[in-house]
Amino acid sequence: MALKDIVVNDFTLINTDDFYGRKAFQLMYDMLFKKNNTNNYLVGYALKNTLSENGSVSRGICIIDENHNLISIEEHTAIIKNNTGEIVSQNNSHSEIFNPNTLVSMNFWGFKLSVFEVTENLFKTFLNTLTDFEKDEFYITYIMKYLIENDLNIIQVLPTDDTWFGMTYLSDEPLAREHIKTRIDKNFYPKKLW
Repeated sequence: MALKDIVVNDFTLINTDDFYGRKAFQLMYDMLFKKNNTNNYLVGYALKNTLSENGSVSRGICIIDENHNLISIEEHTAIIKNNTGEIVSQNNSHSEIFNPNTLVSMNFWGFKLSVFEVTENLFKTFLNTLTDFEKDEFYITYIMKYLIENDLNIIQVLPTDDTWFGMTYLSDEPLAREHIKTRIDKNFYPKKLW
């Protein structure tokens, strides 16, 4: 909402503490700026490429149709690789085993400018229904759910084999630094990005 009067093109929205991979950015760029394209996009990562070595994670499992259009995102908590190498969710209610190639959302979105109008209306409704001013949050998934349920725009999931890494835990920092250094050493990224 803060960018509504500044952004003049279709755009991406990402988390600031995540590393998404070069191929994922290229994939999003290629799709988002196709001529006569009216889709919104989400880069989908294989679950196996989004785990932390330092503890469990929460992930949004993408439910998609045969054309890779997003139907919904189901949040799952306490996801971890167990001693036998299976990826499982170990929350209190039940344990679930996931296919390692299940696509998940890591909040790498591609939006058409038209999303601002929808967002503004939804945000006004949200403000009028607040119950806890300090804790209630207006999630991006509210916008996606509205677009899907009202058939306003297709949200296409773009699968990538890039490996995500982020700063879920403090102990993730040295590993993140090492991953970036390795990519620079292999000339996959320049030492100075600009």
